[in-house]
Amino acid sequence: MTEPVIVEESRSMSVSLEAAFQGTLMMDVPSVFHRWYGPFPPIRQVLDDANTWGTVGQTRTLKMAGGGSTLEELIKVDAPHSFAYHVRNIRGPLSFVATGIDGEFKFAASGTETTATWRWSVHPRSALTRPAVKMLGKAWHGWARQALEELSIQLAR
Repeated sequence: MTEPVIVEESRSMSVSLEAAFQGTLMMDVPSVFHRWYGPFPPIRQVLDDANTWGTVGQTRTLKMAGGGSTLEELIKVDAPHSFAYHVRNIRGPLSFVATGIDGEFKFAASGTETTATWRWSVHPRSALTRPAVKMLGKAWHGWARQALEELSIQLAR
């Protein structure tokens, strides 16, 4: 089994720990991920999500611009400190290089602000595709910064 490629991005948010956790868990995904960043497309639609995302075992399908999609399963919720999910059934360009992604958001209070850290462990399809996944990881940082910035703005409203 090929070792995963791990990428991580953090941002300070001007909201409480609880507000950051709840707002991120229940975010309106298409409004946060509404722009392209390099090879990473906007997320256009979330299916099978009854606006109650927050229970371990729940799944939802994310539809991307360009026709790609993924299935997310919530695998851990430790309110208000973290939640984790697994991405599988990847359709689109990422499917050529990765078999799945383990994602996690962690939250830490820092005075009147909260630091949100988003981490992806991307599982390459093979040792041959790992270099391509590492290159995508470099672009992921920009996509993650863009999303965390948008999320921070939305949560501060």
